[in-house]
Amino acid sequence: MLALPYSTDINLQDLFVDGAIAAGTGNYADADKIFLWTGEGYEAYGLFQPSEGEPYWMGSGEGAWTLGFLDGVPADVDIDIGQGFWYRTGAATTIEFSVPYDL
Repeated sequence: MLALPYSTDINLQDLFVDGAIAAGTGNYADADKIFLWTGEGYEAYGLFQPSEGEPYWMGSGEGAWTLGFLDGVPADVDIDIGQGFWYRTGAATTIEFSVPYDL
């Protein structure tokens, strides 16, 4: 379980994980995942590798990972101040947060 080291919310897309494993369409089980508590249950996000470009975090619901012909849509989700989250991976060793403001 992890929590943000900053005094502000941070967008999920600003989270960089050294050595993270991204997976393409149809391979959600192989991707690194983040689980955020919603107050009623957990919402899962996987690190998605589109056919072109950099990987991004994408929600796991509504067939997002099984469309086969679409790359999907990056999740626009904020991790709140003090909110912990679960991170599941098999390879990552370092998790870095992009500072969401200037010091």
